[in-house]
This record gives sequence, C-alpha cells and structure tokens, in this order.
Amino acid sequence: MLESLALHWKVSKSEVVRRAIRVAASSAYPEKTGPLQALHRLQSSVRERGIDLSAWEQKVTAERLETGKRVL
Repeated sequence: MLESLALHWKVSKSEVVRRAIRVAASSAYPEKTGPLQALHRLQSSVRERGIDLSAWEQKVTAERLETGKRVL
C-alpha cells in the first residue's frame, strides 16, 4: 500500500507517511479547539460517563478544606 501510493503520487514513502499523518491529525479534531468547544467536550464526557457532579463537588471541597488546614 505504501509503495503503491508513493509510486502513484510520485513521492517518497516518507512523504506518503507525512501526508497520511497530516490528514489523520486534521480529521481527529475537526472542530477548532477553542474554550467553548472544550467546555462542550467536557460536558459531553461527564454525561457519557454518568459522573455524579454533586458527589464530585463534595469530595473536591473536602479535599481542599483538608489541604488548606495542613498548609496554614
């Protein structure tokens, strides 16, 4: 496959690999990665995983309070 593409495109096998990587990288994240898109991905991930945000918030708050006690 690699050799046939190199022959067809009249480029080196290394160039075929570079082109394949470039295409794969550009299609892996089709949308621009801005703050709003990052937030949407995070929210989707939380929904898909069924994470209990209330429990998570309580755990993080407790950890922060405990850490704060040690630091002071």
